[in-house]
Amino acid sequence: MTGVGTASGLLAFALVAVVVGGYLAWVVKRYRREQEAKRIALEPPLAPGRDLPPPGTQELAGTSYPVAPPQAPPAAVRAPAAAAPEAPTGVALLLQGVALPCGLSPLTTFTPRPEVVDQVVFVTTDFPADVVRPQLEEALAAAGVGLVWVGPETAELTRGVQSALLSLPLSPAAEVQGSEPAYPVLPPLAVVADIWIAGS
Repeated sequence: MTGVGTASGLLAFALVAVVVGGYLAWVVKRYRREQEAKRIALEPPLAPGRDLPPPGTQELAGTSYPVAPPQAPPAAVRAPAAAAPEAPTGVALLLQGVALPCGLSPLTTFTPRPEVVDQVVFVTTDFPADVVRPQLEEALAAAGVGLVWVGPETAELTRGVQSALLSLPLSPAAEVQGSEPAYPVLPPLAVVADIWIAGS
């Protein structure tokens, strides 16, 4: 009986020790929670701007990551200024504002006259020479270009300080410059108005 009594006493003692140890652990845990709550309650609120992430960072899940600064919008690209049109010179300047009559249009294939500063040739097949001549005289006069006939086929043109010569050949297909045809490519019944500025 003595052995049984001793074992029962030890078991009771062990149970009491477990209960007492669990209670003490619960008391300590609760005490720590209460102390943590008091500490948080006594802390002053976070002042504005204090402990904030530095500029240029973004806080995510407790970690700060650099953030690229905002980029300025791209500067407007200006188109290059259009080049100013070249001012007319030579025969084009003298004929500026002249409305050529009778369908006269530039002839691109001709043999240049010797010793000229500029030369422009016009051709038409719409009207005969006896119609083109007076119509061209009127168009030149309307634009302020003076005209004086100095020969059966040749006239002198003047406008301010400018001067040029005009030729209305009766047979343009037979005209030559040196040993070359003056107007090598002409349609049938063509009327030619040849204007040039002689060199000094």
